[in-house]
This record gives sequence, structure tokens and C-alpha cells, in this order.
Amino acid sequence: MKVRNVKGTAGRACSHGSWLNHWLALAGERQAMCSVAGCAEVATDGAHVRLVGSLDQAEYILPMCRECNESPGELPVKVVKFVAANALTTGCGCAAERGLAATRPEP
Repeated sequence: MKVRNVKGTAGRACSHGSWLNHWLALAGERQAMCSVAGCAEVATDGAHVRLVGSLDQAEYILPMCRECNESPGELPVKVVKFVAANALTTGCGCAAERGLAATRPEP
């Protein structure tokens, strides 16, 4: 599966304090490694991504290291939990995300 980083999301706020914390809380994890295949770095960011080649245009949060989060183009990802970047489905109160689609991708 491949994803593409969504541009222009740096100013979006989340009630969890960071988008990585958003992912950790909603994925039920305590720590995260970068989701990009071939990368073994510890995740530092919660990256806003969209699926490549899918009709699903929802935005999701995936843990990534800073270098991968800043990468342009398509990124192959490991099997990982996709978390919606959407307050309507997550119930976390991330007000900046209220209009985004809410479905979870099928592998």
C-alpha cells in the first residue's frame, strides 16, 4: 500500500497535543516506529496522508519520522493502523479536522 503526504497541515491543531499523540491514543499504542517501508527510525510526527490509487480521499494519521514526513511523492507503508484525522469519527475534539471523510482503508 502507498500513501502520499498531505501538504499544508502543519497549522492544524489536535486536542491530544500533537498528531503523533492523536495516533498513539486512537491506535491504542504506547510508542511508534516510522510507518514507511524500509525506515527503522522512531516516529517523531503524526503525518497526514491520503491513500494512493484509491477512491477513498479521506485523510489519515500515520506515525513517521521527520525525514519521511517531509518526503514528497508516494511512500510505501508497512502494515500499520490507520487513524482517521477526523473529529466526527474519533470523538477526540480535533476541531480543525471536522469536515474530513471518516472511513478506514481496507488493505
